[in-house]
Amino acid sequence: METTDFGNITVPTKWEDVNLKQYQEIQKAREENSDIIRIISILTDKKDDEIRSMPASFISTIVQNLNFLGTPPKVEPSNKVDDFYIKTPDRLTFGEWLDANNALQNDKYDYATVLAILCRRTDEEYNEHFIETMLDKRRDFFKNMPLTEILAPVLFFSKYWTIYTLLSNVSSSQMSTKEELTARK
Repeated sequence: METTDFGNITVPTKWEDVNLKQYQEIQKAREENSDIIRIISILTDKKDDEIRSMPASFISTIVQNLNFLGTPPKVEPSNKVDDFYIKTPDRLTFGEWLDANNALQNDKYDYATVLAILCRRTDEEYNEHFIETMLDKRRDFFKNMPLTEILAPVLFFSKYWTIYTLLSNVSSSQMSTKEELTARK
């Protein structure tokens, strides 16, 4: 990991230095139109008040190191990370679908939980035992992975989830239209 050390503050200088947890928090902060203090806080693990109390020239130097944030990470979607594979929405069990959907409804940026549910080794089964013994550990594992290593399955899942949702909505719409036409006869 290549970071810049400012004494008691370490600042990432490229996407490879950012983990999935930080990325999730940055996405939320951007959606909330948070200021740069919040972004620096996320990336340095320092409290907002601590950042506010630092000299402006020091913060200016830190901000210069964050220029990479203006360019999206370059990653191609993939259904694999390390020895984990992600299931496509059409192959999910109802429990996987329900838990992943609930996680996204609770927090649309909670990629780590969705990956913990859907991204497993080939010999692992998503069941009560997995949920009780592995889910939290797997979520933490994914949260702490470098973004550039874990973003590929996030993009893969997002792409397929969007397509699957669109197809499901079209199918539901067609069924409703068909039922309405049948009812009119």
